[in-house]
Amino acid sequence: MEEKNFLIDNILRVVRVLKKENINFCIGGGIAFSVLVEPRATVDIDVIIYLKKSDFAKIKKTLNIEFDNLIFHENLMEFKNIKIWRIIRLEEDKVFIIDFVIVKKSFFNDLIKRKKEIEFEEVLVPFIDIEDLYILKKMSERKTDINDLEKIENKYKKMLDWTYIKKWLKKLKE
Repeated sequence: MEEKNFLIDNILRVVRVLKKENINFCIGGGIAFSVLVEPRATVDIDVIIYLKKSDFAKIKKTLNIEFDNLIFHENLMEFKNIKIWRIIRLEEDKVFIIDFVIVKKSFFNDLIKRKKEIEFEEVLVPFIDIEDLYILKKMSERKTDINDLEKIENKYKKMLDWTYIKKWLKKLKE
């Protein structure tokens, strides 16, 4: 399977599994940036989600049914008001990373109302809204995300809801 198909296949499988389990989520990170702003290379999927402790076992079980060769990181990576639960899938010489980006419940509730569903290969894929993508990239402060912010501003500056962005950046820094 060529690299692009490997990535797309895995993304669609994750989306189908989460939808089948009625788990509220949307896609963020590099995949969302590629869809909403401009294409760029990425090797993972960022699943924006709110999880309770009891949800981890359900997701683990569900993904283990759908995928072989998963490695579940037991410890969450913790950042400013965001936690990341990383799952790695190995297939021959290929690696696919699933990052569950766990955000505050109040932010997630707003974010999920604003998601955009885009059909891809007969699957409705829920993507994070451009303002929410901007907020998460702004909080990250990684060099790639800073570059992405400039591109978002250049493409959407007059259309961005700056009141919404400023409100959540302030709340998430508290």
